[in-house]
Amino acid sequence: MPSLTYQPLSEDVLAGGRLHHLALLTSRRTALILLVYGVIVFGAFALVGAPADVAFVFAIDASLFLIVMLALRHLVVPWLVVRRQFREQRSLRQPYTITWSERGYAACSETISSDLPWDHYVQ
Repeated sequence: MPSLTYQPLSEDVLAGGRLHHLALLTSRRTALILLVYGVIVFGAFALVGAPADVAFVFAIDASLFLIVMLALRHLVVPWLVVRRQFREQRSLRQPYTITWSERGYAACSETISSDLPWDHYVQ
């Protein structure tokens, strides 16, 4: 069975956190939230009697603001949270021995053991 030893670095864990947040930012759910948010803002301005073009501009501005806030969350939250977790959790800093076979993938460290068959992976 082939194997290797991997020593996680804070940059590796941070990249994983950012990748996780990027998947959340680009999900259908996030797009739907932005669409609903824009429609609500447009509807609110339309209800108060604002012209349609003004309501549309405010809806776009509000959606852009939400996009910026989500992007900041993508950049700042992983940086703060993941770095703190890496610093506080010794198990994240331990070297892993990773092995794989025709049956699956396994990773072991001093405190963690994982064994995943290949059929548990999707796509």
